Amino acid sequence: MTNDELWKGIIEDLDTEFLVKFFPDALHLFDLTKPIVFLDKELSQIMPDSKDSGRDIDKLLQVSLKGGGNRLILVHPEVQGYKHIDFAEREFIYFYRLYDRFKLPIVTLVIFTDTNPQYEPASYFYSFLGTEITYKYRTYKVINQSPELLAASENPFDAVLLTAYWAIQHKRKKLSEADLADLKIDLMRRLLLNAVDKIRIRK
Repeated sequence: MTNDELWKGIIEDLDTEFLVKFFPDALHLFDLTKPIVFLDKELSQIMPDSKDSGRDIDKLLQVSLKGGGNRLILVHPEVQGYKHIDFAEREFIYFYRLYDRFKLPIVTLVIFTDTNPQYEPASYFYSFLGTEITYKYRTYKVINQSPELLAASENPFDAVLLTAYWAIQHKRKKLSEADLADLKIDLMRRLLLNAVDKIRIRK
């Protein structure tokens, strides 16, 4: 399986844990008794064609809000594993196409999985003859996280991020294959101690 397939699969398999990780007030904000709907087909229809074969994955989640009625929002996570010169502009294009298509509130979150600690574009600015637009979105840089805090978390999605963290360190030649094997064993042990069921551990 490719990294893209792995990320797509884990966001779908751990959708609630994903929301709780990145939205600390998720349990009060979202109605998680209602199904989370993945709109990947609709997403692929409105995104601009990419000539970059290395671009990473997008997902689109439709989530219900608490408070009664059919209150919905879109959560658009993107996993980005390499530097892209026009990345922020691309995110703005995605946003306005999504808004034009669905007319729903949109939250964009970019998870950066590249090896450069300084690369983390988080806004796009346009200005021409008095017309200005500033577009900001949420970001999460895996390599800049604390592996100790991720390891101590009881949220299984932090185990995913910890796995990604060590994979990035392996890419940077800071870990050997033997180190990775030891980390896998330690990770499984921590998940078992946190009473995560074996099906989720395998995922």
